[in-house]
Amino acid sequence: MFSMTIKKLFKTPLGLVLAFGLLAGCAATRWSHPRLGEADFVRDRAQCTNEASAQFPAVSAPYNPTLDPSQQAQQSFYTAGANLGRGISQSNYFDNCMMAKGYVRN
Repeated sequence: MFSMTIKKLFKTPLGLVLAFGLLAGCAATRWSHPRLGEADFVRDRAQCTNEASAQFPAVSAPYNPTLDPSQQAQQSFYTAGANLGRGISQSNYFDNCMMAKGYVRN
C-alpha cells in the first residue's frame, strides 16, 4: 500500500519537484577559490551555512488537538511545502554567499 502511495505521489507536480530535488541533492557541489586554502573554505562554508539558516528558519505549526484528521493533514502538507521552499531558498542564499566571497562552483 505504501509503495502505491509513493507511485501516485511521483505522478503529481509536487512529486516531480521532490524527485528532481532528491536527484539534485545527490550531485556533489565543489567550490574552489583562486587564493584561499582549505581552512578558509571551511570557515566561509560554515559562515554561509549559518547565515542561510538564520535567514530562512524552519517552519512548523504547533499541534492543535481540536483539528480533525483532514485539517491536520492539510496543516502537515502546508508545513512540508513551506519547508521545501525554505530549503531551496537556503541553498540559493548559500550559493550567493559563497560566490560573494570569491568562490566558484566546479
